[in-house]
Amino acid sequence: MKNTIYRKALIAATVCSSLLAANHAIADVIDMSDDATLLQQADAHYFSQSGLSGEEAKIIRTGGSGLPLSLATSLLIPENWKVKTSGNFTEAVITWKGGVSWPIILRNISENESIYIDLDWTRKIANIHVPGGKSSVSPTSLAQSTKTLSSAREEFKKEEQIAWNKKTRYDEQAEAQNNQVQTLLNKHRNSQLSNQKLIASLSESRQEVLDQKREVEKALEDEKKKNDILLERFAVIDPTLSGKEKIDPTEIFKQYQNAWVLPYNDTPDYYLKGGHSDVIEYGTNATYIVKEGDISHILQKWADKIGWYVEYTASINHKSEYEFPIQGTFKDAATELVLKFVKSKRPLNIDFLPRLKKTVVDPETGAVTKYHGVVIVSDLNFTKAR
Repeated sequence: MKNTIYRKALIAATVCSSLLAANHAIADVIDMSDDATLLQQADAHYFSQSGLSGEEAKIIRTGGSGLPLSLATSLLIPENWKVKTSGNFTEAVITWKGGVSWPIILRNISENESIYIDLDWTRKIANIHVPGGKSSVSPTSLAQSTKTLSSAREEFKKEEQIAWNKKTRYDEQAEAQNNQVQTLLNKHRNSQLSNQKLIASLSESRQEVLDQKREVEKALEDEKKKNDILLERFAVIDPTLSGKEKIDPTEIFKQYQNAWVLPYNDTPDYYLKGGHSDVIEYGTNATYIVKEGDISHILQKWADKIGWYVEYTASINHKSEYEFPIQGTFKDAATELVLKFVKSKRPLNIDFLPRLKKTVVDPETGAVTKYHGVVIVSDLNFTKAR
């Protein structure tokens, strides 16, 4: 009884093992690089494949047109495979497109040309039958290929390499162009940010000037009230008894508003309490006011304050659209003003000649003006077109 049970179990195990082996024999090929397209497809009438393999299917990037099937198989099928042919194999001429793995190309050839192709991935054998003619068996490894097939294979590999190099070169050129465009966009973006900061700074300076103006107006109003009280109290006193000349605060305020050059401490309170009488020379730190108008006019107004002459020889006269102060000596302020246009298409150059004296005679009145120095403004690295 025990022997009978053992014998039945052995037979059942053998049958199961056979069924499992049969299932593996007809399983589809699994390739990690192209598994979706290598699977057996229901609409393939001439193409089939069987067996398991971890082999990676190589991508064939180039195509062929009007080539013998015998030459195509040597170019497409790996060298470690064997090819068994039958039918009218030697007379068949085919065409294929590249860009996919070699099994997909064989499948397309099979369906397009009505050629039976079967891939045995376990034994690495490709069975090819062309309807018509007699059958034959011919392994096509590289060692057994003829000189013609070998040279054709090498030429095919060269074409593939050339196609790949072209693609790589095009990709590099596209990346370089993208980088250039990105660089230009970044420069444009940075330029816009810089302009926005400059406008914000000028607007802030303008607001400060307006606030100072209101402070001066209020201080003058208070001073006028005090002055009126004093005049009412001491109206009987002879003004000539005072050793100081009487100064009207209203006139001082007008001077402050219209001044092109103010003391370094440009607050209204300091100006009213005596700052209006400060002596400002070439090397004195002061506050130079940039007002709206031509640059040549602004520089001459500053130069008049220190007794200098401006010789403006530049072929372009930039304009200032805002009012803002610059603090420092005359040389510092004039240089900073000119440098604001250094990034323009027509930058300026400025030279200071403190030892050069100049005398100017007014042709109408004959008045003679002597200047203590000369400042020359000219074009910077600009040649006038002829």
